[in-house]
Amino acid sequence: MTESANPEKTTMSERQFIDSYPAYTAILDREGFILSVNKIWKEGKDNAAGFFGPNYCSGNYFDKLAVFAESGNDYALKSILGLRQVIDSSEEFTITYPVNNGEEQNWYKLTIRPTYKKDEAILVFHEDVSKLISTSQQLRESQERYKHQFRESNVAIIIGKPEGDLVDMNPAAEKILGYTLQELKSGQRDTFMDSENPDVENALIERAETGEFSGELTMIHKSGRTVYVELTSKIYRNESGHLRTLTMFKDITEKKEIAEKLEYEQRFTDTALNSLPGLFIVMGRDGRLVRWNQGLTKDLGYS
Repeated sequence: MTESANPEKTTMSERQFIDSYPAYTAILDREGFILSVNKIWKEGKDNAAGFFGPNYCSGNYFDKLAVFAESGNDYALKSILGLRQVIDSSEEFTITYPVNNGEEQNWYKLTIRPTYKKDEAILVFHEDVSKLISTSQQLRESQERYKHQFRESNVAIIIGKPEGDLVDMNPAAEKILGYTLQELKSGQRDTFMDSENPDVENALIERAETGEFSGELTMIHKSGRTVYVELTSKIYRNESGHLRTLTMFKDITEKKEIAEKLEYEQRFTDTALNSLPGLFIVMGRDGRLVRWNQGLTKDLGYS
């Protein structure tokens, strides 16, 4: 293609408009010739990967992009096809592309669309979206870390709704309850918690009133057996503003059963000792009393 004979074939109002626009902006004719560029385009750093700058203020934009495309720049090739699409169909085209400046990488969003004079000119915008991309990447990385922590946590976690619907649960919760996420998603909280249990009912009331509950409760395993848990449950609002519940718990069934067994053995031993006639005393090596029966208190009056 040849150079345009009149690169500034735009009106004063059009140039004022593009100068007021914060993005690197150019006006092209229907053949791709650059008619006008705004001030920041002219003064911007000449960046070979950025497709704009002092060296791109005139000539044909197809030719400018073709130089990069021939050197293997896939974004330039896509931009050529996008520019042709806008000229042929008047449909807007956008693409986000990276620009490497040494150790730093910037991101630009290229938008190509027809002006209000659809049959006369094309607008080209290069908008610096580096901060937006960086924030998006940080958010994505944060979400990935959260998902990893959620899935790999040894603490059981259930995310639900205050009314009882289940939204998500991690593998640790699946292991304790014996249910898969899909099995519980089709049901409600009552599937694994007895809402008629006074302790559960009081816990739900406390959480509804204060936004939080911590304590020991029982859950129901898929097999029907009782699971004792140490639990913390909070109500919060997600990013969409909807109320959600975050419940974290650990299985203390074995600990509970051991404690109950020790308590039973203690009661059994006390009953056996108290049934012995007379006085019964067990002393440690240091001479201190370790165990005794009721004879010590009844016969000798000690408490």
